[in-house]
Amino acid sequence: MAPQLDKRACVVQAVKLLLAAFIGALILWATAATPYGPGPRLPAFPSLRVPSSPRFRSSSELNRTFLQPKVEDAEERDTQEHWDSYIDEERFKSYNPFEHTADDHCSLKPGDSKPGQKIPKIIHFIFGLQEHFGGKPFNFVHYTSVMSAQFRVQPEAMYVHHIHEPEGDWWGKCKHLLTLVKARKVERLYGHEFQHAAHQADILRLEVLYAYGGIYMDIDTLVLQPVDALLHHDLVLGYEGGEWYGIGNSVMLAAPGSKFIERWLMTYAAFNNNEWSTHSVVIPRRLAIEHPTEVCIMPPHAFHYPLTWTNPGKDFMFTELSEDEEKHVLVDNEALNGKLYKSLYPGQYALHTAETGSWDSHLYQYNLEFIQDTHTRMAVLMRNIFADLPSKGEILAA
Repeated sequence: MAPQLDKRACVVQAVKLLLAAFIGALILWATAATPYGPGPRLPAFPSLRVPSSPRFRSSSELNRTFLQPKVEDAEERDTQEHWDSYIDEERFKSYNPFEHTADDHCSLKPGDSKPGQKIPKIIHFIFGLQEHFGGKPFNFVHYTSVMSAQFRVQPEAMYVHHIHEPEGDWWGKCKHLLTLVKARKVERLYGHEFQHAAHQADILRLEVLYAYGGIYMDIDTLVLQPVDALLHHDLVLGYEGGEWYGIGNSVMLAAPGSKFIERWLMTYAAFNNNEWSTHSVVIPRRLAIEHPTEVCIMPPHAFHYPLTWTNPGKDFMFTELSEDEEKHVLVDNEALNGKLYKSLYPGQYALHTAETGSWDSHLYQYNLEFIQDTHTRMAVLMRNIFADLPSKGEILAA
């Protein structure tokens, strides 16, 4: 009888293990997206989240021979003298968006790459990595970003990668357009600990684009016209500010498995928590110089200019305008669908509002009523976005 009992116990144990595995898989599947998410569920996140290079025998060799020189070069450029010039108002004003087009600066033209769309028409947002949302819950700016993305890009799906689910009235008004995806908590990479939520988000957005491809946007970005003309590239980034110094990571369009993003992720082996923007802004500029055929770099006004973290851009966007000035704020852009879309400059696809730097001084008071009675460039842009949307009753439906 003993052997028979042992056999039965083994069978019971095996069934329990299978059941536990099934339940675990079911939980992972259920938490990948919320029931109200209209988009298809993303496949399981690849187990190999971080690219590794077979060219190096160890991470220390990788760091010493490949990464550290790049980081040291970036840090040398990231000087007080540079930032003094960066925030200089005359330097800011010297950039003329009307003199620059994407064709002048993108090293890959439509005819240089394989025909057809490479970048999936799906949008990725990241929100709620911190408990209590870092003191800034989902607000009107975020709502406007979602609505502009939905109706200007018309994506196949929009995903919000989160740890803590957004909440509040403005979230309730647009969540039916979004699919929630539970994000992993980025705490360590290549042996480095990431202490700040902003650095964790920097890593997560690269991992998401490397795994799935698509259009990543900070959730305080206003989409001003369709991006279909950019989707034939492997990767599209934009200069940040008017001085061509760094490349922003607040708007990125990528095909899955981008070689450039793989290189970018690898540079985090030399990460330093004391450096704020070296890996997110300066390093990609250096990589773009070394590997120009792997990325299309757009001029500053395509995604970022005139707003940066500096006062000249904020003054430009939030200064009250005269009635005559307000009439000449927007210009027409003809998209591939033949429709005219308005923006501040020709070839401006989006505007990252740099909400963190403008919230306390300006954006905290913005809502639908406020923008109707306010005469700033930001209010004009937002009014134009809502003018293109369906009826107010429909867009405000919870």
